[in-house]
Amino acid sequence: MLKIYDLAVNYVKNPLLIKCENPVFSWKLDSDKSSVIQTSYRVEIKNGDITVFDSDVVESYQSFDVSFEGLVLPMSEKLTLTLKATDLAFSDEKNEKIVEKGKFKL
Repeated sequence: MLKIYDLAVNYVKNPLLIKCENPVFSWKLDSDKSSVIQTSYRVEIKNGDITVFDSDVVESYQSFDVSFEGLVLPMSEKLTLTLKATDLAFSDEKNEKIVEKGKFKL
């Protein structure tokens, strides 16, 4: 099973406050399988039930210093970050997907 851990915003895990303009995201992957390689990710940020940002699926191996040009997050008491990463397992199994959620304030 694929697991996302050490999800960080601006190099801080579970930040209480973050800079609103051009935040930088990072995460690490772990798996019970060997040779795990991320093939895509999706970042979603919500303020309550309202989606304020959705990267859609990005085909990329990158999981450090991930940023989105022009992203400015609204001032809010609580935003929820959801990260979905896809791994291309070297087997006949379907790609695994996992969600890691982190909450932060601006």
